[in-house]
Amino acid sequence: MTSYTERYGKTYDEWAEEKAQRLYNALKYFYFKNEPVKLKELALQVYRERLIGVPIIKWKPVFEIFTDFKPSPFIKNFLTYVIEQLKYSGYYLTGFTVEVGDVIRVKEQRVDKIKISVKPPRNIIIEVYDTVKVVDREIEEETPEFETRIYRVDKVTRLPPYEFIKNLCYWKDPAT
Repeated sequence: MTSYTERYGKTYDEWAEEKAQRLYNALKYFYFKNEPVKLKELALQVYRERLIGVPIIKWKPVFEIFTDFKPSPFIKNFLTYVIEQLKYSGYYLTGFTVEVGDVIRVKEQRVDKIKISVKPPRNIIIEVYDTVKVVDREIEEETPEFETRIYRVDKVTRLPPYEFIKNLCYWKDPAT
């Protein structure tokens, strides 16, 4: 009986090492670029041989949650397991990014500070952006208002060590 990994021309250990390296590189990319983790990109980076040629509509995550078990329940369960372990260990955080804006007219009196009040939803705000737009219009004219935008984001807060990722790929307890 042959191992399922031998279909890809690798032993289990070789495949686990390669998967760990790909996962580590993807997390490193998201961490150093300070970008939210996109589940679709993470899956493509780790399982590119398996997902190339599979229509994205069959497996793509919706709102960063996998919708069903196509093309493989193992891929989705493994990535869910990895994310849960990263969250539990403090390397990964799910929260919200709040973008708040204000409009200032040039003809108004001098403004020293712009006060923006943000009430965090359950204290899980990752980043707050404040945007100021200067408008050169008369006071009587209507000026556009900014909308407050709240985005759900998943971020790598600290880069996990490679050995931690390697243990996850071997399904070992990451604490050891």
